[in-house]
Amino acid sequence: MSMYWQILGCGSAVPLPHHHPSAQLLQVGGKSYLLDCGEGTQVRFKEFGAHGQQVDAIAITHLHGDHVYGLPGLLSSWHLMGRTKPLTLIGPPELESFIRPQLELSRCWLEYPIHFVACTSDPGAQVFEDEAVTIYSHPLKHSIPTGGYKGVTQPGMRRIDAEKARAAGGESCDMRRLQLGLDGPTRPGQTAAH
Repeated sequence: MSMYWQILGCGSAVPLPHHHPSAQLLQVGGKSYLLDCGEGTQVRFKEFGAHGQQVDAIAITHLHGDHVYGLPGLLSSWHLMGRTKPLTLIGPPELESFIRPQLELSRCWLEYPIHFVACTSDPGAQVFEDEAVTIYSHPLKHSIPTGGYKGVTQPGMRRIDAEKARAAGGESCDMRRLQLGLDGPTRPGQTAAH
């Protein structure tokens, strides 16, 4: 499964030229995830040629401005660009009460559903899962409630060297089972294991 990580910004709370606030884009197996959303993140998507509208989930570590002030603008930009794909927002329990009033006051009625997932103080709590990754949250020490995230990729199709497999007596159906990560008897007296 291919993985691509793009640092859109890693700056601190004080803005500097050419040093953008925190935002990282992770692409895994055709899915996209954003970690934090500092100011100007939608512009950074454009600069890198990334397709922000394809983002499946956004995980916010905490509600300091350099990690979250770009989120209302990003959500609004995606709305104006015609996004309809559902979006999961993961973050501190207060994230929804931070975002909803800004969208309502600006009369930005999103045409795509947002599912909010509040992180708890339980270390290792699963907060998101799809076909590509499972995301777990971990509370971190900071001046306000903060969470770190661990993403674990889902098992994908294994790559099989067909020539070597055939030379070892493998058949097409065996190779397919191995690609899928299945164990078990394939022929009397033989077992396929990955």
